[in-house]
Amino acid sequence: MILQDHGCGFHTLLAVAGPLAGTVWWDGRATCDLIIPLPLDHRGSARPVTFSEWLRYDSWDLLPPGWGRSSRSGS
Repeated sequence: MILQDHGCGFHTLLAVAGPLAGTVWWDGRATCDLIIPLPLDHRGSARPVTFSEWLRYDSWDLLPPGWGRSSRSGS
């Protein structure tokens, strides 16, 4: 399910079924054909944030270092 539309084909997604239900993901298929988890840290196999955790953050801030920074440098 789409939680947030970031424009240009980027979205924040909520898994609604299966073992990852309730976790939040970044849809980057517009540029790199990847859907990646949005974790609180990016070391090792960090788990994706839950919906309630995501509510406290900006999706862009949960992306791995270097993702999306150039497109937001002016904000």
